[in-house]
Amino acid sequence: MNETASFWERPEGDPIKPEEIQTEVIFLPACSYLEREGTMTNSMRMIQWRMKGPEPLGDSKPDYLIPDMLWKKIRELYADSNEPKDQIIKLLTWNYPKYHMVEYIMREVNGYDLSTGKLLNGIGEIKDDGTTNSGMWIYAGVTRDGGTHMAKRRGQEDEGGMGIYPNYGWV
Repeated sequence: MNETASFWERPEGDPIKPEEIQTEVIFLPACSYLEREGTMTNSMRMIQWRMKGPEPLGDSKPDYLIPDMLWKKIRELYADSNEPKDQIIKLLTWNYPKYHMVEYIMREVNGYDLSTGKLLNGIGEIKDDGTTNSGMWIYAGVTRDGGTHMAKRRGQEDEGGMGIYPNYGWV
């Protein structure tokens, strides 16, 4: 746990009164980044793919499986509702396959040209006219049509001799 998640704890001897705390903290059993496949982004905005390491401990799960489980349950609860306020929930989609789910989520975050259905190749293709979508500009272009996943690149070429490896990961 970190200090942000445990802000409500008090020093020893200072009794905690839950009824006086105006925030509820719920810990979800997310596993470590080492125990799941997916990306890591460093302070240089380089996106690198990480393969799955050891199995998650106990009941912990990859962070992307937790909203998957929640969303499926929410959809189930609202499936028979005809109330107008519930229609937005019924219209949203979260239909990623279990196998390599994070790669399919990554495609959505990468973004698409909505007129052609093709993945965006970079931030320069994002438009403000509603013809494209992208979950986050930094990821635009990380996945490409034809199956290229730029964050999985592991090129060791340093063409300028400056310690810059443009074919490693995705920037």
